Amino acid sequence: MKPSPRVASRLALSIVSLVASLAVAELVVRGLDLFPEERLLTRELSGLPERTGLQKRTTVHPYLGWARQPGIVSGRLRRADTGFPGGVPSPWALENSRANLFGLNSAIADYRTVAATDLVIAVFGGSVANDVVWMAGDHLAAQVTARHPSAAGSVVVLNFGNGGYKQPQQLIALGLATVLGIPLDVVVNLDGFNEVVFGPLNAASGAHPIFPAMGQYAAAVQLQTGLLSDEAVLQAAAVLRQRRAAERKIEALGGSGGFGASELARAVVGRLAQHHLRRAVQLEEELQTMSRQAKNPGLASLTASCIEEGRPCLRLTADLWQRSSELMNALAASVGARYLHLLQPNQYVPQSKPLAAEELERAWAPGSYYGKHAASGYELLRERGARLRRRGVDFHDLTLLFAEIRDPIYVDPCCHYNMDGQTRLARAIGDLVADALTAAPAPAGGGIP
Repeated sequence: MKPSPRVASRLALSIVSLVASLAVAELVVRGLDLFPEERLLTRELSGLPERTGLQKRTTVHPYLGWARQPGIVSGRLRRADTGFPGGVPSPWALENSRANLFGLNSAIADYRTVAATDLVIAVFGGSVANDVVWMAGDHLAAQVTARHPSAAGSVVVLNFGNGGYKQPQQLIALGLATVLGIPLDVVVNLDGFNEVVFGPLNAASGAHPIFPAMGQYAAAVQLQTGLLSDEAVLQAAAVLRQRRAAERKIEALGGSGGFGASELARAVVGRLAQHHLRRAVQLEEELQTMSRQAKNPGLASLTASCIEEGRPCLRLTADLWQRSSELMNALAASVGARYLHLLQPNQYVPQSKPLAAEELERAWAPGSYYGKHAASGYELLRERGARLRRRGVDFHDLTLLFAEIRDPIYVDPCCHYNMDGQTRLARAIGDLVADALTAAPAPAGGGIP
């Protein structure tokens, strides 16, 4: 039965109105550049897969606690908060997004193949150290070359940073590099935040701050050895379900054709995917908490008076940080390399940056476990940093690097920066490396001629 002319006319008018409304909405989204993060989240990135889920991203490391699984591509490629210009990762970031033989993001598959004739700059630390090399290592190299012209064409930046690493993981990583004979000319240790956050978290779970961050370490070990409780297994499955839900929505949108060509559709799908990814992060943090609090995590530890007294062990953590740096300095000198220790910028350090409205909304949580110990912990590290300088360590406090920057830099409540922040930090590191290369002769044992 055909609809009456009046009904057909109304139906056609409704369809035309709907299409017109969607067209207007599409133009508004495009013209005003609305929902940029959500739209960026849905864009294809040169066919690179995103491997997600804690089980797929990490593997147990016998000396460092954990590492990325070789071949895994960084999940942050699809995240809008990295702030890549135009929403597209740079060729450098794409090239260095895959984990190498050592479980570190780098285009160099095996650091043992690096030529000793190159000027080799190795950067150690946690995720901030990883990110500055992964996202802006080319800026670091260019800055060194501009300030140290004799190094033109020979600067190689090696990434030894990994998410969650804290001292003495950097010290151990440097020891492994020297034992393996990897050529090193400048050793840069960029750290601080993970120490003052994960040290107290370890203490709260009864683990000594000298051990790796128990949230990541215990979860990695338990996932791969079958020690997870039934509740933790279900939690890990929930993390994976949320991440896969986000991926399915993005995949259903398609590429540049069909709905994929609509910025309005990208905004809607991106918003839904973003919800799943944020929920996955929350669930994974809860999984790490469950791993820390497990009655029998199957991991060795030590006791300390501050743990027994229920204190956060910040002074013990700062002492371990200082001693580890002194040993890194000595170890670098033993192979003829210069050593630079840099205290990373962080939003919870007082007067370190005027936070923009965007940062206050998504990167400021002083009551969280990120912000709880950061300010007081950083005060101790700055004090220990002065001691390091008196002991001959080339230490630099970079906590005020963004003090005059009013544009957004911080992208989360932890410690990470957008591309603008990464570039500024990389260039600052490049300047300090160049200063170190020109200020004094190489340490005994070899180094740069």
